[in-house]
Amino acid sequence: MKKFGCTILALGLLVAVAVSSQTAVADTVTLTFVGVGGPNSGGVYTYPYEFRVNGGSMVPLMCVSYGQEIYQQSPYEQWQANVESISTTVQKEEAYLYSQALSSPFGSQAAANAQWAAWEVGDPALVGSLPGGLDNAGITTDYGNALTWVANPNETYSDFTLYVPIGGTQNNGDTLPQTFITETPEPSSLMLFGSGLLGLAVILFRKATPSGTLT
Repeated sequence: MKKFGCTILALGLLVAVAVSSQTAVADTVTLTFVGVGGPNSGGVYTYPYEFRVNGGSMVPLMCVSYGQEIYQQSPYEQWQANVESISTTVQKEEAYLYSQALSSPFGSQAAANAQWAAWEVGDPALVGSLPGGLDNAGITTDYGNALTWVANPNETYSDFTLYVPIGGTQNNGDTLPQTFITETPEPSSLMLFGSGLLGLAVILFRKATPSGTLT
């Protein structure tokens, strides 16, 4: 039975890692605003907003709070944000619209439409009173599709995460930054660790198997 001990332990740890990876998202992150990649639409920039999360690689985020502002400046604007899962109906609608922006050509009109529809979802006062020069028909279509999509009980939202700013943590001392939505980060480091444990278990099992026995 001794030869199975390390194998069972490693497999147990791997299972634990796999389960924990579903919720392995930090409670808070540091967001660094690097710049904008989307067009100026209606006098404001739209998706994507380019960020570094905890100093990592650049990631595109969508803003979902129209009434707040951030600025391109040097040094880069930075703040702490709570990491929250999607739960409310409005958040689910925003998640749908973010997915539409992700599937649209980078910096396209379609992505800008999804951005404006997400702002309408979060701020109903914008509905019917958008700035001039926008694709109102496209935005209205996206807005209506978001309401329909959320009504489907089979849709899931674990692929999306909200970054909600923590007041007082911004480095420029300005107003509260916006809330942003993103794809839920993959806990790749945990899975690599788990794969290493499994490999170790296999090596130990083979060493513990009597010579001449098939393994």
